[in-house]
Amino acid sequence: MVIGTTGFNQAELSAIKEASKKIPILLAFNMSKGIFIIKKSIQDFLESNNNKLNCTIEEVHHTEKVDSPSGTALELKKVIEIADIANNILSLNIESKRVEDVFGIHKVIFSSDSDYIEFKHEALSRKVFAEGAIEISKLISSKSPKMYDLEDFFNAE
Repeated sequence: MVIGTTGFNQAELSAIKEASKKIPILLAFNMSKGIFIIKKSIQDFLESNNNKLNCTIEEVHHTEKVDSPSGTALELKKVIEIADIANNILSLNIESKRVEDVFGIHKVIFSSDSDYIEFKHEALSRKVFAEGAIEISKLISSKSPKMYDLEDFFNAE
């Protein structure tokens, strides 16, 4: 099973986790390979960063998107918190916007008085999410029952 929906409550997440004892499940809020690469790039950056920085995650989605911040923005925040082993991130904020005709834009900005570093991914169509989901769907059926991460699929290449 491949799940790309966000906004689950704790009971629903528990049910998904319970089901993963019987079938292989990927629960990922964004199956774009570009977002996967951004997360890996941010991890690499933070591992080598020695500077104190402020961080802002900016996410923009269409007006029909219910959750705010998006699951992807929350995932990016988690990646940053885990990768900041040296505690060099002074602040970490998420800014969410909902506008017409946007499929998804995520920017992660690290800044100080002397630096501005930006990682950005923009989905130009919903096709990018479907491509990742289809690629993973082809692979997951041969996996053992458990909860999987995108890393289990995109790192395998």
